[in-house]
Amino acid sequence: MLDSTRRSRLLVVEGDIAESRRLRDALAGLPGADTMFAATSRQARRSFGEWQPDAMLLDVELPNSSAVDVIREVRRSLLPCPIVAMSGAGSLGRAVEAVRDGAWNVLFRPFDAERLRTMARSAAERGRLLRRLAELEGSRPVRELEFVGNSPSMKKLTSALRTASRGKLPLLVVGEKGTGRESVARRIHGFSRRASGPFRTYDPVETLPANDAAAFFARALRDSDGGTLHIAELRRLGLAAQKMLRNFIERGRIDQSDVSWNVRIVAATDESPGATGISQTVDYRLTRLFDPQPVFVPPLRERREDIVHLAEAAMRGEAENLEFHFESIAPDAREALLAHAWPGNVSELLETLGAIAREHRPSELRAEMLPRYDADTAEPESRGPEAAIVAPVVRPLWKIEKEAIEEALDACGGNVAQAAAMLEISPATIYRKEKLWANEAKVRTA
Repeated sequence: MLDSTRRSRLLVVEGDIAESRRLRDALAGLPGADTMFAATSRQARRSFGEWQPDAMLLDVELPNSSAVDVIREVRRSLLPCPIVAMSGAGSLGRAVEAVRDGAWNVLFRPFDAERLRTMARSAAERGRLLRRLAELEGSRPVRELEFVGNSPSMKKLTSALRTASRGKLPLLVVGEKGTGRESVARRIHGFSRRASGPFRTYDPVETLPANDAAAFFARALRDSDGGTLHIAELRRLGLAAQKMLRNFIERGRIDQSDVSWNVRIVAATDESPGATGISQTVDYRLTRLFDPQPVFVPPLRERREDIVHLAEAAMRGEAENLEFHFESIAPDAREALLAHAWPGNVSELLETLGAIAREHRPSELRAEMLPRYDADTAEPESRGPEAAIVAPVVRPLWKIEKEAIEEALDACGGNVAQAAAMLEISPATIYRKEKLWANEAKVRTA
């Protein structure tokens, strides 16, 4: 566990002796932080491995050394360590290369002491938070109640899982939120020859910067070696992580290194392949690499005969955990359970019963204990697999290009160099496109 009382650790890699002294003076007494200095990439890699800093300030103009080698070493370690690339005006190309290889931010010389201290504090705090987030990954409780029931829909799903478990291609699990997509992925893993290997869930955090999110995704792949990686929602996977996943599926590795892992990808989504939503947020080159036969998870409204069985199993589980005696569900409660549409699916049902168990600890579940639902809770129009599949919408190429650039800029906080590296184009291309679109907008409004 991360020690909350531990001081932040900052590694400064600077090859110029005079500049190193200036940095040392500027960072002296940085609140809550310890600082270590290195002069070469070799010293930096050794210090990183032994000291494991929370953040790094890296001179991109190291004499007789390669700053990019340091960045790649950090990436291979898969330890959260935001890197601030320090660059002079004459080394913009090296700064762009550093960003392309994973640097979090760039600090251009000349910079004053306060700017340096602010950037160092931000990077170190981000590193500590990322380490804490890494420790919390996979800590969510696992539920298997989604598979309680004997409805035709569940029998069909179980058969589909056994078929899917024999495959090797990346697989899509399509279903509404709350239907138990993670449990489906766990069943596929359990039925497969990978059952003895690890099962990991990666839940994309949309608020993380692109490089941080990609680093977390790489770590999830590594930890799933020999087993299965479940992506909780493919549509939330950022552009950088999508590119990494595409490289991994096609070549078995995430970058140009020789490091490779044996992992099957089982990704969840609430829209079928070809639907407008997933096509707009997920690279089509990525989706075409998945098995053409997704696994569809039915919503609770399509397996209503399972609702009471689910409720009984959930209440017995709560009774065991909370140590109270539960016997049955009253007839009026059965009617109320069946009358509700359960738009939140199995998750809504389990959360409702969990709250009732904690408040009442009942021996019998009665209708008066259930929330009062409005009379307009009729079953919504079906959103099953057939309803989700629509004809693909063809959009102009310039609009797709514009949206991709805007999304990359948003993900990078407006950093053009970082966005260009992510899109594998030059910064000049982004500037040229933005100028072109701005001129076209002026013509349309004139």
